[in-house]
Parts: sequence; C-alpha cells; structure tokens
Amino acid sequence: MKNWKLNITLFVVAYIVFMLAMVPASMVVGSVTLPPTVKLGDVSGSIWNGNISAVQLKSDVINDVNWQLSPLGLLTGSLSASVKFGNSRKVAMISGEGDVATNFSFDHFSASDFTLNYPAPELVDRLGLPIPADIGGRVVLKLKDYDQGKPYCESLNGTIMWNKATVKFGKEFSIGRIDAELGCAKGEVELKITKKNPLGLQITSLIGAKNKFSAKGFIKPNGDMPTEVHNMMKMLGQPDSQGRFPVNF
Repeated sequence: MKNWKLNITLFVVAYIVFMLAMVPASMVVGSVTLPPTVKLGDVSGSIWNGNISAVQLKSDVINDVNWQLSPLGLLTGSLSASVKFGNSRKVAMISGEGDVATNFSFDHFSASDFTLNYPAPELVDRLGLPIPADIGGRVVLKLKDYDQGKPYCESLNGTIMWNKATVKFGKEFSIGRIDAELGCAKGEVELKITKKNPLGLQITSLIGAKNKFSAKGFIKPNGDMPTEVHNMMKMLGQPDSQGRFPVNF
C-alpha cells in the first residue's frame, strides 16, 4: 500500500513539473507588472529555459538574455538560475554570465560566479563619477559571491578590472589595465586599488545610498606617461613630498 501511494505521489509531482516546464515564458512574463523603466523585447522558450531578445533598463540595453531555471531552488523557496546575455567579444556591448537568485517577493538578490562586462564610458556616466577626462576601454566585474543588503550589500567578494584603459586629454593615451578589489563595508560597496598600475593610482572608494561616491588616496603617474597626463595632475592640487597627488572627494 505504501509503495502504491508513493508511486502515485511521484507521478503527480512529475506531472506537475512536466506541465510547468511546458508553460511558455511569454505567458509568465506577460503576467508580471514591470516598472516603467524596464522594457522587454520578444520572449521565447519556457519558464525553465528561455530567452528575451532584449531588455532595456532605463538607458541600458541588454541583448540576447538567456536563462536556465534550477528546479532545486524552488524547494528552498527561491528562484535561482544560470543566466547569460550579450556578446563578450563586442567591447561596446553589455554582456555577462553566472548564477543569480531571488526570492518569490523579488526583494532580495544574490549572485555567485558572476561576470559582467560593461563599457567604461557608459559606466562613468551611469554612476556620475567625477572623472575630469574622457575614458575608454571596458570594465569587467567578477563576483565570487554577492548578497543584497542595505543600501547595497550584506556581503560582497569580487574584483573589478578596467581593461584596455584609455584617457583622453586632447588626445587619447593608453594606460593598460587597472585592477581593484571589491568588498562590503557597512552595506556600502568598497573598492580598493592597491596593485601597481601606470597611473600610480592607489585609492579606497565607497559607493553608498543614492550612488553617493567618495574616494581617498593618491595618484602618481609613471615617468614614461605623456606630459599631458602629468600636467593634468595639477588639477588635483599640490603633490606631497613623494610627488603623489591627493585624491579626496
């Protein structure tokens, strides 16, 4: 009798999972009320394995968004999925991939083994960073793990790299690559640049609520950097006894 009941239960569960797997993603997405700043392109596939041709988040456009939902996440009361979007070979395109999760209220977000590629000029504009020059290249964010908190994080462990970095003071100059470590400090995103780089930039910065940005450190460009770069440093004030220009805002 017990085996009979168990078989019936397994059959019912399997049938429900099968039916859910057949539900079109467009039907589910169409029933969700989205914020006015979010717009979706064509939706295809199922809720377990689907695709959205494009997602617009305010002024950002993310192309070719794919996801694969994890059934095991449902047992723990969360929606977890592996996602992939954009084309990482195109520097001017937002792209990325990794594992993300949220709860059924959609008010808590986490990520792990997640990579995001973002054009550097657009990122400066989005964050409103006070950088007194035009920049180029691409910013690569790699998260080992992230757990949402107030205002931004409960925990954060990752790195951020500015690849093929350029600055433009009249003409454009290449400054190679700049690496930074990411962490969480009382809910704010903390960024530290300590590794040697052509700009001699050593800095600790915080991004707080409402994108409030602060930074403290110094910059001392290598001797082989162009004269224009060294002249630009005078905007930061007087150098200290070691020739380092302060960064404090």
